[in-house]
Amino acid sequence: MMSVKNSKIKELYLHFTKTELQSITHLLESGLFGQADILIRIHQYICHLKGIDDLDKELLHKYLYGNDSKFSDIKLRVYLSKLTKVIEKFIVFSKLDEHPLTELNVITDYYSQNHLHRNVALYFKTKVECQFKTYEEHLSYEYNYAMRKLDYINADFSHDGAKMREHFEEVMKTQRELSMFQTVKTQCDFLSLQQKYNSTWNNELESKFINGISDMMDEFHPVLKAYMLVYALFKSKDSDKFQELKRMVILEDEIVFDHNRRALVSHLQNFCIKYINSGDNRFLKELFDVYKFGLKFYKKPGDLNSANYRNIVFCALQIGELDWAERFVENYRHLVIETDQNNAYHFNFARIAFQKKDFKTAMRQLLQVTYEDAFYASSARILLVKCYFELNDELPLTSCCSSLTQYLNRNKDFTKQRIDNNIGFIRYVRTIQTNRLKNNKAFFQKLLDKIQESAVVEKEWLKQKVHQISGIPIDLD
Repeated sequence: MMSVKNSKIKELYLHFTKTELQSITHLLESGLFGQADILIRIHQYICHLKGIDDLDKELLHKYLYGNDSKFSDIKLRVYLSKLTKVIEKFIVFSKLDEHPLTELNVITDYYSQNHLHRNVALYFKTKVECQFKTYEEHLSYEYNYAMRKLDYINADFSHDGAKMREHFEEVMKTQRELSMFQTVKTQCDFLSLQQKYNSTWNNELESKFINGISDMMDEFHPVLKAYMLVYALFKSKDSDKFQELKRMVILEDEIVFDHNRRALVSHLQNFCIKYINSGDNRFLKELFDVYKFGLKFYKKPGDLNSANYRNIVFCALQIGELDWAERFVENYRHLVIETDQNNAYHFNFARIAFQKKDFKTAMRQLLQVTYEDAFYASSARILLVKCYFELNDELPLTSCCSSLTQYLNRNKDFTKQRIDNNIGFIRYVRTIQTNRLKNNKAFFQKLLDKIQESAVVEKEWLKQKVHQISGIPIDLD
């Protein structure tokens, strides 16, 4: 048995609906492509398989050429590659209505290169029917539409100076709007990158431009205005600007382009996390509101990555929304990429159970988590250590701490800082466990100070344990 190594064609056939597969059949039967007969037969063979993973090259070759034909892997790969290209052309064709700028450019270029009479309706009647996913696509279309119309006017009405000037002014207006938005959006993305990597790269030219147009904000399209607010929030924390941005993106329907709305939601999330990390826990509720609104963008499997799945649960637990978190974990599990679904589901249910102080259930959920992924290999063990501590089960606690230490020391995926922060947690847990029956406030006060000054993971939980054992008051961050 020789399986197909072309993962692209596997992914495509797994993704298509029955209706789409039938449309591909019609496209192949149209005769637009060379060697269509052999491609149709390969396509029909794959469509009738129970699963694309059942596709075996040798069986396919026998189906195409008969049992007596000598197997040729190279020939089969050539045909599979050609079929993939036809399928990609089908994808382009089926999505063309979603990208009107592409259609406009292709048709106009074809007319121009072949010296054909221009389609007047293309320039004067169809623009209003276009739908766009982003504001930038809309502006690009407006600019290119104006440029194509100007070419048409220049060719057919070059004697009419007033008409030429009118359309040239339209070109300059659309070009200015496009340039303005692209500059602001790119600068916001640039500042987001700076924040992510905690770096300070100089980019004064664009900053001066943006500052120069800031007085015109009331005249801007809502999307451009929203990005101007994003830019302002990168420069300085301003609760009023944050609330205005939140209102525009979440509470009202001013942002009509879904892709921009999703990007702006991501900016809102990042600002909330930034302020929370700086110690302003008022933004936990804001972050929860943004996360809840953002759920509308998760529609099909794979849309929700496991990190966002965990972050949403963590935020809900931080503000006491345990029941909501439990419903979310259950209802959105299928939208996590399939390879991560089980780990994400059981790990997050374990966190919820732990928060409810149902430690036995949390431990049962953690038994379902596999440790192939480095995050779960460390985080699930840390949660298990916490469960054993809460249950005062010393022998398993000691064993789990040793297992985690051994794993961290051997791990090559984590930075040294991350390893140190995790091992620090283990060290403090062991210290607290060893001394939990001692009534020595001076010792625990000194330990509490060390925990507070460290960058150890689970710092707040460790401080709570010290407080519960010693009675020493603490300030939770």
